[in-house]
Amino acid sequence: MVARSYVVDYSASCDIRTEPVDNRLSPYRTDIRENEQDSIKTDDSSLSFLMMNACRYILGTNPNNSKPIKSEESKQALIQTISVLNPDCVGLCEIGDESALDDIANRLKNKGIDYSYRYFHRGADDQIGLGFLSKRPILENRSVSQVSLPDGKMMLRGILDISVGNEAMTKYRFVGIHFKSKWQGGGIDIQTRKNESLILRKHLDEQGAPNNLIVYGDFNDGIGSGITNVVRGVQGDMVLNRLKSKDSRGETWTYYYAADDVYSCIDHIFVSRDIYRRLKQKKDAAKIIDTPEMRKASDHRAVLLTLP
Repeated sequence: MVARSYVVDYSASCDIRTEPVDNRLSPYRTDIRENEQDSIKTDDSSLSFLMMNACRYILGTNPNNSKPIKSEESKQALIQTISVLNPDCVGLCEIGDESALDDIANRLKNKGIDYSYRYFHRGADDQIGLGFLSKRPILENRSVSQVSLPDGKMMLRGILDISVGNEAMTKYRFVGIHFKSKWQGGGIDIQTRKNESLILRKHLDEQGAPNNLIVYGDFNDGIGSGITNVVRGVQGDMVLNRLKSKDSRGETWTYYYAADDVYSCIDHIFVSRDIYRRLKQKKDAAKIIDTPEMRKASDHRAVLLTLP
């Protein structure tokens, strides 16, 4: 399956244009092969999803890269973290390229965990992008690569937007982002994130009232900021609910910025109302991972969402 190319004109100053996304078989498979059907989970709606900023998972295979390559110790810690949790789907930020995502999938397969369905998404940033691993087939791809902001800048990582599932189980739609860093550039980058949040919200609104929708990523802004409030929405069925996640000690931070000695919660998961209703009685649906391996794997802490 190759994702279609389309144009979405959100306003006179916000124009989204995409390039076709190659999402074909091996290693980016979207089909269900007959002999695999029995091995795919068939329970109705249960799902486990891990959101993680992989902290520059870069192999050095990208000639455009100028960022530090991830150490082997850190790679192993990341693989160990994912393998212990063994989620159905994994949404990753800061993946260098397709070969980096393949490297993660292959290392996990060597541990007996097979993410047969995967997708790497690149926006305007030619050094890092978004990755998605799934044990369930990728059914639809609405991802947006090239996004022009009102000030002429580009949305660096675009918008990852895919749906997973099959006929025997509930289909879930995942929308992943990685907004502009808040630690460099001051007010200029605040405005960039505001523009990114408006574009994301309009992208979601274009699809109509959400159902089984999970919006996640590194928003580089905290709870209650103008940026996260825009993403949440304000009207009726279009409103998303942010899940409050905690670690084993009840702490809620997901990122530590050592230069300023600041702990903050900037990695968020938003869900549509139908999912939120299911989770009302499940207080620990979203957990921040605070294991020793997590500290080695990334400067962010991953969040695990478990849907009953």
